[in-house]
Amino acid sequence: MPGRHFSRARAQISAQLRILDQLIHRVRQLARILDLEQEVERLRLENEHLKKAGSNRTTMKVSEKGALSVYGMGRFPVTLYKEQWLRLVAMGEEIKSFIAANEDKLKSKE
Repeated sequence: MPGRHFSRARAQISAQLRILDQLIHRVRQLARILDLEQEVERLRLENEHLKKAGSNRTTMKVSEKGALSVYGMGRFPVTLYKEQWLRLVAMGEEIKSFIAANEDKLKSKE
């Protein structure tokens, strides 16, 4: 009879170990979900911070086609090739004069 009792105890321990393994697996899943939720919150806050910081900043980048893109002027970047930017920069005083002469017709966007 001791063998039968031992077999029953062994089966019970085995069942309890399976349940424990399932619980450990579930706890690990929950920990991963919690980590993901924390990462989503961190990214949301970072995104919010970048939107606030980026709205006042103007940045430049070379586009895939080799043009100069200026970001932060509006919703879309202003992209021109090097020669176009150099012509525009050379017209700086002329553009300022034009703006001054047409101040009443031009709108401002802040």
